[in-house]
Amino acid sequence: LREGQPMELNVPVTISRHLVPTHWDNKPPPYLIVSGFVFSALSVPYLEAVRAWSTYVCDNVSYLLGVTSSEPLQQRNDQLVILTQVLANRANLGYENLTDLHLVTFNSIKVRSLTHLEFLIKNNQHP
Repeated sequence: LREGQPMELNVPVTISRHLVPTHWDNKPPPYLIVSGFVFSALSVPYLEAVRAWSTYVCDNVSYLLGVTSSEPLQQRNDQLVILTQVLANRANLGYENLTDLHLVTFNSIKVRSLTHLEFLIKNNQHP
């Protein structure tokens, strides 16, 4: 392989970036409210708040736990965007029970982060 000779190699070392952050550096979590739909980035503090590791909560939280370990970080600012709750309003009547849902796409475009979702909503061409 090396014919018994020692080799010197340069190996780049970087800080591991996780798709699901473990904290927000003592800042409030990011969120986006659109027509009463509250979106946030999935994080360990959020999962702790919904008691994801203590007992079975619901299928949606179980799914989010699975996504935390299976989704790789593809770009530096990627986030898993979730619908955390729906505020009661006449405009979204019937949707108030939706919680803890992973938002994958918006108008067939993969959502990469809260900032990306905001951009997609503001530039939406569909009524």
